[in-house]
Amino acid sequence: MKSILIGALTAVLAAGAQSSEAERQLKAAMNAEMMNGDLQAAIKQYGDIAAKYKTDRAVAAMALVRMAEAYQKKGDAQARKLYEQVVRDYSDQKQAVAVATARLAVGRRPAHNGVVSRQLWAMRRNGQQIFGLASRDGRYVPYTDWSDNADLFLHDLETSADRRLTRRGDGGNLFAAQAALSKDNSQIAYSFYARDHWEVCLASLQGSEVPNSKLLYTNPEADAISVNDWSPDSKWLAISLRRKDKTGQIGLLKPQDGSLRVLKSIDWRGPTKMLFSPDGRYLAFDLPPSDATDRRDIFVLAVDGSRESHVVTHPAEDVIAGWTPDGKWLLFRSDRAGALGLWKIAFADGKPQGAPELLQPDLPGETLGVATSGALYSWVNSPRFHGAMVSDIQMAGFDFESGRVLNDPVTFVTDFVGTNAYPDWTRDGKQLAYISRRSKTPVLVVRAADSGRVIRQVSPKLSVYAGAGVRISPDGQSFVTWGTDAKGRRGIYRIDAESGEALAVALTPEEGDGEALVNPAWSPDGGKVYYARFVGRAPEQKASLVERNLSSGVDRVVITRPRRQMNLQSWSLSPDGRHAAAATATPGTTCVVSISGGEPRDMAGSFVMWAPDSRSVVLRRRSEGGEGELWRVPLHGGAARQLEWRPSPGTTVVQLSPDGRHIAIMNTSTPKPGEVWVLDNFLPSQPVKR
Repeated sequence: MKSILIGALTAVLAAGAQSSEAERQLKAAMNAEMMNGDLQAAIKQYGDIAAKYKTDRAVAAMALVRMAEAYQKKGDAQARKLYEQVVRDYSDQKQAVAVATARLAVGRRPAHNGVVSRQLWAMRRNGQQIFGLASRDGRYVPYTDWSDNADLFLHDLETSADRRLTRRGDGGNLFAAQAALSKDNSQIAYSFYARDHWEVCLASLQGSEVPNSKLLYTNPEADAISVNDWSPDSKWLAISLRRKDKTGQIGLLKPQDGSLRVLKSIDWRGPTKMLFSPDGRYLAFDLPPSDATDRRDIFVLAVDGSRESHVVTHPAEDVIAGWTPDGKWLLFRSDRAGALGLWKIAFADGKPQGAPELLQPDLPGETLGVATSGALYSWVNSPRFHGAMVSDIQMAGFDFESGRVLNDPVTFVTDFVGTNAYPDWTRDGKQLAYISRRSKTPVLVVRAADSGRVIRQVSPKLSVYAGAGVRISPDGQSFVTWGTDAKGRRGIYRIDAESGEALAVALTPEEGDGEALVNPAWSPDGGKVYYARFVGRAPEQKASLVERNLSSGVDRVVITRPRRQMNLQSWSLSPDGRHAAAATATPGTTCVVSISGGEPRDMAGSFVMWAPDSRSVVLRRRSEGGEGELWRVPLHGGAARQLEWRPSPGTTVVQLSPDGRHIAIMNTSTPKPGEVWVLDNFLPSQPVKR
């Protein structure tokens, strides 16, 4: 949200806004909308600004656009009237008009000016994942099928036929990744992970059988290698490397002999894509401009190494999408206007020409490049293309003593549906924190438990792992999670709830033997953080529960067991901080261990939640009919007692409020398989197809 705010204000200043007071008021209104979630207050402020600063047309136009977007979030038809007002009365404010025009076009099929968006391929299963680009003629799409040994396949969009290209995968330690087709579709280059190293392989596509692949390049210092694009003359492959020393490289690989020419040294994060210009003279890519941000800008590098241009500089998230067939425009996706839309910028003589222009307000999925016909291909995969599961948070009244749900669970978070996960109560039970994977950079959110009002939200300056949850500190001033910082250091991090700054709590050793640190939790007084540590390789991997004293920095190992006996990938600390519950190797069994030490105690059932007084745990047990029953099991003697509530099959996380009167539920479901779509006639120079 901060990037949207900054981007909008930047646009206003660029348009010539002179009033610092107008700027301050606009920023305050955007803060009410974006940070506080108070749409009604924001609407009033935007309206007052538009009326007060009529002569400052840049400010007035932007205020009306933001006012319309606030109405749109409320589902109010007033939004359309405001967009129409901007288009009608502020034709001199090009960026505001572009956003308003694009918003008015949403939902039309076909869209305005003959733009057509259509589905080309509905994948059969979730395991099919596209890493590379569509072919230049728009006919083929390479993909890895994780449900079929993670081998490489090629899908024909015209005939719907699928061709297997490798028989090397095993779905775990051997798998195909990024792939690129040569311009004439006669060859395919792809990266492949082979147990402990990465390879670049090359295969001829002549014939119809599984082709023989030859090893083109490998590097023992590479932690990952990505094959991005072929040059138009097929003499070079654009690849990126992430090295084990947390640095990276962009280079050109010669298919004839496997020699590498490094063009640029970068940090470990690397580009999402690299694309040759149609004349083969330039290479476009996206990168974070510094280690102070994860937000990307667009760069273009001359293939001969003579120059580099910072083409798109903006606080928003900007990722490369493609070149127009004539090479005159560079296409990219940006969230500067709100949703992740499609933009273009003119390019000539090795540098950008003019300001970016909005083409489409909302372009879902991951782009797969632009064909020679000018069509743009995209891979659309739920939910919002950031994970394997759709997740939402619900809330219900709860009587813990009887185990009865007092009302049907209702959706607690109604925006960015499908991306909200891992609820966590504050110590007083008045607020609920969670993680929202609404964009590439997740957002940590805190809402009032009674009203759902947003109290705070922050984008952490950290790459948070896909399956990572978030825990809010007892004082509500920070979060703890696990991820990777801008310097490539993996581990447990404490995140400031106001600034998003990430401070390392515990880091994974650079030369650790398969070591990973995950799943942190706060002690009740906030003075300690507990986390799981995995060391070694399967099947001998060890799992430890570790206590880190935040004042002294001293670690204490609570317990260590083989991971096959105790799986700390999912564990929970009791409210009083005296016990931990974790899954065992036996399905449907939970072990409880004292934080002070001692042997764990096994209990029949899968862990669901702790009692508020920490004296018992709630476990799910299978009934004779196969349904899940909840049982309250005392830790220190006494009979187990069945609860009335039976969670739905999609309930994966249950968090009981400190007073035992409410439950926050994380419900998950498997998204539908991915789809490949094509966007046609979206460029102004293109004729409308009949």
